[in-house]
Amino acid sequence: MWQGLAETAGKLLSKGQLIYLGGKFRARFFEDKQGIKKYTTEIIVDHFTVLGNQPASLFYRKKQHPAT
Repeated sequence: MWQGLAETAGKLLSKGQLIYLGGKFRARFFEDKQGIKKYTTEIIVDHFTVLGNQPASLFYRKKQHPAT
């Protein structure tokens, strides 16, 4: 994340919180100092949206095991 998004996410989000990320993937390759080709995939995040205030584990647990 860039342009302050990482700092904002660090302040607003907590572990397990459900979010939506918007952006793009970028795959590239390069050669290291020994001449070995290395491949990497980067996720470039342009924006994010908080989808709920419950941790994702609770959200999924409710979806998978509805109360009877």
